[in-house]
Amino acid sequence: MGLWVPFTVTEFEEGRTWAWTVAGVPATTHSVEPAPGGCRVAFGVPTPAAPYALVCRAALRRIERLAQAETAL
Repeated sequence: MGLWVPFTVTEFEEGRTWAWTVAGVPATTHSVEPAPGGCRVAFGVPTPAAPYALVCRAALRRIERLAQAETAL
């Protein structure tokens, strides 16, 4: 969309989790955890970023579709 917003990664554990702030406001935490038959992906959305939960929900659905397409190959 052409809009640049400054962000900072505030937490990082390789292959497991990362979190960030956007313009100094806590944004989301992303995590990947082992689970039976694959993995579990999750987003944590703090209260100040509550509207972003809708974007995260759509992203999780897309990630699921992509993962299912990969396993079908």
